[in-house]
Amino acid sequence: GLDLKVVPITKPIVAFKEIYPNPGSDIIKIEYELNEEAYIRISIFNVFGEKIKDICSDKNSKGEHIFEYPCSELVPGFYYCELSSNTMKEIRRFLISR
Repeated sequence: GLDLKVVPITKPIVAFKEIYPNPGSDIIKIEYELNEEAYIRISIFNVFGEKIKDICSDKNSKGEHIFEYPCSELVPGFYYCELSSNTMKEIRRFLISR
């Protein structure tokens, strides 16, 4: 027979809310929420999937957070922002225009 396991449905530790303004020019804001204290990493990738840099790698407290990134060093174009913790990874696309 089959063994049945009960797996509780839990809310993800990190909720990646949004990146704004999008398109951005000099600064972008990355908004996310943690339902418990967690170590998170925010990374920027180019359109070829190559990591440009980790812009945040830190332990954050429970609650809503807004990370501001001065993106003046990025040339205009599309980029991907990856928000990850030890249990999840989510990617959003954003545009830099000047």
